[in-house]
Amino acid sequence: LLTLLRVVPNHAFVGTSKADSRMTAEQFAQFATFYYLHPQPELISTAIESLGPSGFLDEAGRRYPYQYAQRAFTSVGFFAEVFASNPERLPEWRKLIDDGDLDREPRIWLRQALQMSAPGAILKHGKKDPFAPNNADIYWGAFLASGKPAYLQGLVGQLKLVDDTHSFGAGAKALLLLSFHAPYHPLVH
Repeated sequence: LLTLLRVVPNHAFVGTSKADSRMTAEQFAQFATFYYLHPQPELISTAIESLGPSGFLDEAGRRYPYQYAQRAFTSVGFFAEVFASNPERLPEWRKLIDDGDLDREPRIWLRQALQMSAPGAILKHGKKDPFAPNNADIYWGAFLASGKPAYLQGLVGQLKLVDDTHSFGAGAKALLLLSFHAPYHPLVH
């Protein structure tokens, strides 16, 4: 997310009033990027409602397919891990996703996150298709939500793919994520 929006560490989103409680794309990126340092599940509903109006995951974003896919799969990993870590709040968030006033694009990606929200599902998904280039983004999003080293290990495991001509992209993406984010995340460093 830092790569896409070029944000620097600020660590928390602070809403002011209900009228302006939706996050901008930059605020959502900041919130998600450092969520594992200061988890705020009480703001996840706001984050969900903000994905479309902020432009972070809207249909217009499809004009830039690479960035859109990177944001989408990182969001899937992020929300899947948040959902898995907060099962008591999942009915509230599921209702918001299924019945809320969400744009089409965020709803599609959030439903995918719901499908991957069982504990361990993200790592299982990565093992099922280790060459999928989107695994790196999903691992990265899950790490941002939890700070769990297993997701960083999943990224490190993809580094060997750089040497394979058929899966170079997956390895390169993992390398980019780890190298770019190391200065901002001590666990990555």
